[in-house]
Amino acid sequence: MESSRPTKKRKTQVRFNEDDDDALLKEAKMARSAAASGIDEEHTERDDLLADVLELFDDAETVEEEKKQAKEAKQRDDERADAMRDEAMTGMKGRTSKHDKFAELMAHVEERDEFARTVELKKR
Repeated sequence: MESSRPTKKRKTQVRFNEDDDDALLKEAKMARSAAASGIDEEHTERDDLLADVLELFDDAETVEEEKKQAKEAKQRDDERADAMRDEAMTGMKGRTSKHDKFAELMAHVEERDEFARTVELKKR
């Protein structure tokens, strides 16, 4: 069942692109400098909104820079930890484990006992 009602066209949404963002930011910066110099006499809601947009943009840049610095610090720490781990492992290569020393000690004790038995047998 098709309805015979005419379809309503929706109003197209306003989408901002980078050029629009840049234009708004430039306008906000100009408004800020005009207000600071005292030549801007009119203050509108649009000025407040542009100031908010500029503040949000500055905050976003700050957050992005902090994330970048944190990532670089983590990478430096990881590299330092890898270097320390490699250095520790290099030092461990020359060492023998307790198990290896125990086996050597047992072999020495057996040789000593065998030698002691042969000396004892020769004395008799």
